[in-house]
Amino acid sequence: VWSNGIMAMFGYEHNTNIQPHKTLYLQHLVADERAGWEAAVTQAIKTKTNFEREYSLITSSGEERKVYSNVKVVVNEKGEVVKLMGITRCITEQTRRELERKISELKTSNKDLEDFAYIASHDIQEPLRKITAFSERLKTKYADQLDEEAQRYLERIIVSTKNARMLIDGLMEFSKVASSEDETFSNTDLNALLQEVKTELELKIEETNTIITTESLPTLEVSPLQIKQLFLNLLLNAIKFKKPDDNPLISITAKKLSRPEAERHGLSLLKTYYTIAVKDNGIGFEKEYAERIFQMYQRLHSKADYPGAGIGLALCKKIADNHNGIIFADSEPGVGTTFSFVIPEKH
Repeated sequence: VWSNGIMAMFGYEHNTNIQPHKTLYLQHLVADERAGWEAAVTQAIKTKTNFEREYSLITSSGEERKVYSNVKVVVNEKGEVVKLMGITRCITEQTRRELERKISELKTSNKDLEDFAYIASHDIQEPLRKITAFSERLKTKYADQLDEEAQRYLERIIVSTKNARMLIDGLMEFSKVASSEDETFSNTDLNALLQEVKTELELKIEETNTIITTESLPTLEVSPLQIKQLFLNLLLNAIKFKKPDDNPLISITAKKLSRPEAERHGLSLLKTYYTIAVKDNGIGFEKEYAERIFQMYQRLHSKADYPGAGIGLALCKKIADNHNGIIFADSEPGVGTTFSFVIPEKH
């Protein structure tokens, strides 16, 4: 038995022909919620215990609503369960306001952290420049007066300072992208953007005998500077992690995402998405590291073998986030890696 309020909540307030029943109720629950709801009901009957639950339902008009139910188990004189009675109310607006409040607090916290990271990085640069300058001067002017051990120590100072500056430069770059979420987005031909990146990397491409093949890429509403940085990082990553005896082969493809694919990735079904894939024939990595590599300062290889700050892929993830998209990697050791970023056609 449903009250008029429940009928209205499901979008049936003007439909007197609807006959309420359990199956109809379950049909309106979001698919992922049904098993949990039935399990909660079964457990309540088994233990004769009341329960509360928040869940999502879809109305007859297709609107998603967040609701809260408080259910009481009713027993007869023999202690047998005879029925369940519940009150359900819509908490969509309440949930939305709470979510907006948390998002606002998170943005404020992130902004404070980004400002701190930028200021701290900027202030540390000056003493590092002095350490580098004096170390180089010491090496040049007094090299013949230093024994082998002293020269080794001096070289370690220079290398460590260089690594520190590299980390700080990467952190400043990340802070700059993180704080530019409100940057202007415009319809951009990704083919032209990629060509600019290839021109910038022309010397690196020639030195490593890299071959890049590209399919026709779409025109999307993006931040040109950020997507250019994304392409740059992915290409440099593919070139850096090449196999010792092979020339880097990189292919860049694009395709429109289907609705089932968008749903599988947890993306909005109201937008059109494109997947841009950058595939290489490099050293690859184990699948268990597919998420870890997008975290700040996470490295799978030593700095001696593959120099870098460990920020490039974290920067790529931040750019994808800024575009309401996602980025992920598929890889196999000794075969290569495919980095795919999925972003909407319109921001």
